[in-house]
Amino acid sequence: MPLIQSAPGRGRYLVSSASGEKLSAFLSELSAHPELHLLDTLGPSQAPHTAVFDMPHEQAAQLQQKFAGAGELMIEPDQKLKMFDQQAASQ
Repeated sequence: MPLIQSAPGRGRYLVSSASGEKLSAFLSELSAHPELHLLDTLGPSQAPHTAVFDMPHEQAAQLQQKFAGAGELMIEPDQKLKMFDQQAASQ
């Protein structure tokens, strides 16, 4: 997983976990992180596996470092989905 660069501005990030319980626990702690804006969750409502956030890039980089040590949650930039591989489409 590429390192998230600490930079000015905000972006969309995915926070995920193989354990819905770990992500649910993180979501319940959101009041401690007022700069994180929850946009959506994916998975069962009682145990989502992925959450989409809008947050400062700097905060995302800090969370990536924190999560890497614990190994329970992962964070990555939200990438736009592409229907086809760009290289295959140009051939």
